[in-house]
Amino acid sequence: MEPKEVVFNGEIYIRNPKSRYYFKHTTRNSERRGAKQLHRAVWEFYNGPVPDGCHIHHIDGDIDNNDISNLECISSTEHLSMHGKRNMENPEFRKKALETLDAAREKAAEWHHSEEGREWHVRHTAESLAKSWEKVERTCEVCGKKYIATKRSHYCSTRCECEARRRRNGVTRKVEIRRCSRCGSEFTSNTANQKYCSVKCANAAKYERKRKRMSGE
Repeated sequence: MEPKEVVFNGEIYIRNPKSRYYFKHTTRNSERRGAKQLHRAVWEFYNGPVPDGCHIHHIDGDIDNNDISNLECISSTEHLSMHGKRNMENPEFRKKALETLDAAREKAAEWHHSEEGREWHVRHTAESLAKSWEKVERTCEVCGKKYIATKRSHYCSTRCECEARRRRNGVTRKVEIRRCSRCGSEFTSNTANQKYCSVKCANAAKYERKRKRMSGE
């Protein structure tokens, strides 16, 4: 099969038998990599540069029909999705794609069980854990308080974590402003029997009660 040749705007574009598109002909090796495609050249001639993240699509699917009326500019995501769905409707292409996928899975499994694969997993796990336990400033997703914790943390305290769980389960409790029975400072609580502002005050009060019992006061 001979290469196809098209002249547009004074430039020669050639489509080789193994090539999907027409590419601008050049005799310089340095210019062959990244040579402009005919359908893009036609679009840019009439509409200007192709926007970033966009592809030029042949409306009727005919690569040889590079008339401007057969070209449209669409996002790369939409273009790749369109061709992917069209290709998978072809039984021959689908069969070949599945065979390639099965072969890739076998190769991947073989590599993951190799010495190199095991070393990569050990190194990757160590790096991931180091990043996940790195101390950073975070904002509590319940009360909005700033605190220092690991990247895996979402709440400033167990109380806020429990409140988040209750919210996810649709359980709501009235938040009240109370005064700590030990230090006298104000705090917010949605638990009926909470008397102290913190674990520190609760432990201190518990210790004082125990001391009084032992001393007979």
